[in-house]
Amino acid sequence: MRTFIRHTVCAVALVGATVAAAAAAGPALAVTAASQSPAATTFTDGLNAVAVSSASNAWAVGTYFHGGAYLTLTEHWNGSHWTVVKSPSPSAPHSALEGVAVHSSQAWAVGYTSASTTRTQTLIEHWNGTAWKRVASPNPGGAGTKDFLNAVAYPSKSQAWAVGEYATSTSSTAVIDRWNGTAWKAVRSPKVPNSSLTGIAAVSPSNAWAVGDYVSGSQARTLIEHWNGTAWKVVPSPNASTTDNQLQGVSASSASNAWAVGLFNNGSTLQTLTLHWNGKVWQDVNSPDVGGGSAANALHGVTTVSADNVWAVGYDVGAGVAQCLVMHWIGGIWEVVHSASPGISANLLAVGSASRSAPWAVGAHATSEGQNTLIERRTASGWQPVASPNK
Repeated sequence: MRTFIRHTVCAVALVGATVAAAAAAGPALAVTAASQSPAATTFTDGLNAVAVSSASNAWAVGTYFHGGAYLTLTEHWNGSHWTVVKSPSPSAPHSALEGVAVHSSQAWAVGYTSASTTRTQTLIEHWNGTAWKRVASPNPGGAGTKDFLNAVAYPSKSQAWAVGEYATSTSSTAVIDRWNGTAWKAVRSPKVPNSSLTGIAAVSPSNAWAVGDYVSGSQARTLIEHWNGTAWKVVPSPNASTTDNQLQGVSASSASNAWAVGLFNNGSTLQTLTLHWNGKVWQDVNSPDVGGGSAANALHGVTTVSADNVWAVGYDVGAGVAQCLVMHWIGGIWEVVHSASPGISANLLAVGSASRSAPWAVGAHATSEGQNTLIERRTASGWQPVASPNK
């Protein structure tokens, strides 16, 4: 079984949970039953994913805790401020959104919902320009399994991809779902034993990447699959460690430029992992770790603005407590860039950008009163926190 945190909803319970699991091992961007999410509270809130289409249109999604339940959380940027937007939370005691993608004025968000501890089902919601509505989604695992969706890509109005897994008490199987303009359907994809897909990126309707991991023996290994317009196929991918390796996110700007990020276990703690696709092969690229090889570092999300402008986010424990980690690929190397880490501890789970607007990063931070959403934006002065509605 995996030793890394898979679903961030309560690694939204956040950083403490993430780091504790990392230490024990050595992981982006919505219960009482409620048809709609009320305004976010200050109890346990977190954002798992962000998607940006322009300087005045971005979505962030996650989950928050209210009245004994976890509910979906969707927030929108209109060019001047972030606001909470109502979204369906179909089941008690748990609904969460793990991924979001934007296409023009519309958006898809994916995650999972659970009415009991023994059954979890996929959750897909659509923003039609006016409201978020739940859309029927496949649960290929069937009775007795837990079905999750972790990420979504939206390359065209008539095509979207969602990836995740279905799990039993002893194993898991990666799944890929496709929106064909009318309905979501599970598609044929490689059946890799004990696998999960956690990130997806689409260059075009005929070129997409999905990343995650699978377990061989007792070790987690990187997993990368490619859509060539006809079929999904596994593509060889490197591993930085002989122990555990996991990919959390992927982004691509062209057929010859894609990045996948995550983490690996160096034998004593977690370290950052970055892989690059050059049009022919995936290669392991050296990336920095704050605090050196004895401090936990991990990457959750990546966005590719251009071939020489890539951002990756996560956390580091170089100062003894979890802090936001932001890395920038520029000039042919990865560099750590200063970012704000408000509160007692903080973690960034996703980053997104559009070609003509500044990138956004989202996650969560802990205070003495609980956990709150965290949103940061790249400005001329560096990465700065931006007010989010539940603060």
